[in-house]
Amino acid sequence: MEDEEEFEIMGSPETNHIIFDIESDSSSIPLVTITTLNLRSGPGITYSIIKTVPPNTLCEYYGENYNGFYKIICENVNGAVWASSQYLKSHTSASNNTPISDKVLGNILNVNEVKWLKYIGQKVVPQLTSYYNGNREIALQNAAIVAWWSLKEGILQIENAIRFNLCDPNHVVKSNQWDGICAKENGFGTWQVGLAAIQSPITEERAKTMIVNLENNICKKLGLNPNQALLNIVNEAGFGNDIAKNIMSSQGRLRASWLLRIPSVSFVVQLPIINNECFSGNVRNWCYSSKWSPSNKYSPTIESMSIAVNDVKNILSKY
Repeated sequence: MEDEEEFEIMGSPETNHIIFDIESDSSSIPLVTITTLNLRSGPGITYSIIKTVPPNTLCEYYGENYNGFYKIICENVNGAVWASSQYLKSHTSASNNTPISDKVLGNILNVNEVKWLKYIGQKVVPQLTSYYNGNREIALQNAAIVAWWSLKEGILQIENAIRFNLCDPNHVVKSNQWDGICAKENGFGTWQVGLAAIQSPITEERAKTMIVNLENNICKKLGLNPNQALLNIVNEAGFGNDIAKNIMSSQGRLRASWLLRIPSVSFVVQLPIINNECFSGNVRNWCYSSKWSPSNKYSPTIESMSIAVNDVKNILSKY
């Protein structure tokens, strides 16, 4: 490896490589790495290494440059990073119709956020369109509201948001535990699951009532067979058929928590809750915050919430 004081690489660079005109008025330019490359927290080799990526990693120019370093977004890397410009080259197919530089409230989305919004646009919106009797406009608007909620809750930053499982009272994320059931504390608990970050029932009695509604009403109207949908979503979560069989044969809180991980189901259930808490006359304080991340980017004020939802809707409408 070359001395990092001169080369910000792990490998051999192409020499005299011109990437693009830095004065271009384009704020989103697709790039690809030409060698194994260190991505850093700032514009220089004295800044910490966030991640080292292999050649042919797709990135996009973020719109800032300093001292030969470009601020970029790269696939499988959370947030914006800096890299030496001489080890990047233009790549016209890098965006592949899913631009990394989509923005909400002016904030560029990271790769996982883009991935999950694309998932929602391609898989959830069509099912919601069917649920709302073929009205795609209503489906997009309602999907955008729930997707905004998940975005500001940080769920869309997770590599596999389908398997998200949050347990109180210690708010421990147990995303690798397929049968994790949150214990109630003094009769109360918050148990968020899945892509919509929806609260799963904390008591067995409530779970049984919810299962009847989810399977006999919501799944039916969405055109879903409950067990087949459970099989599909458990596999999307990465747990496989054997665990899927256990979940499909389960009852009570465990089954309810997995039915709520079916994205279109959770979006239908979550929508009126979000509307009541965040877009009614009495806005709850957990709907917005300028203090904690990522809500400070996607929901810093009451006034910003509807604007952010519209930004999300515009992104979903492309798919």
